[in-house]
Amino acid sequence: MFGQAPVVRWLLSYDGIDVNCRGEGLGLTPLGVAVRKKDVEVVQVLLSDARTDINAGSRDNKTPLLDAIKHRHLVILRLLLADARIEMHPQSQSASPLLYAMRKGFGSGGRALLAHGDIDISARDWKDRTVLHYAVLHNDDGLVQLLLQKQDLDVNAQDWLGMTALHRAIIKDNRQIAAMLLTRSDLDVS
Repeated sequence: MFGQAPVVRWLLSYDGIDVNCRGEGLGLTPLGVAVRKKDVEVVQVLLSDARTDINAGSRDNKTPLLDAIKHRHLVILRLLLADARIEMHPQSQSASPLLYAMRKGFGSGGRALLAHGDIDISARDWKDRTVLHYAVLHNDDGLVQLLLQKQDLDVNAQDWLGMTALHRAIIKDNRQIAAMLLTRSDLDVS
């Protein structure tokens, strides 16, 4: 798809074109393909067309937003987040974007999602781990600091093993993150 932006722009000039048509296999829309191919120019062209469904999920329940996170493409992620049509929690999406970014170790993506605002910081994965658990597991002290500023953050959330973020910081011998966590007055240290 690289270098295809002029062709895509030309195709979009036709009234009858279905900008949200789905391909065989995974059922990706053109935007989904452009995101997976990391083609920033085509993504920009498609986002400029009001007919583009930017929240369309594929057959594997990945939206363009989740694919940008999966492929760790910060520029495309920011383009999607800047679009007013973006839905952070559409039905067709298989995971919380922030939790997905943290599971992938994509801290810069996590920061972009937090800056967007409409994000679920208390989502859990199948191991009951939260975004905070993953920020600690990836030693991302900057993201831990951002999360700790959120009043609705449950700093005492336990994963499937009964471990909190503080437990994880201690096990990883990350004293800086442990000290940050200890600044929260609602932290249960028992």
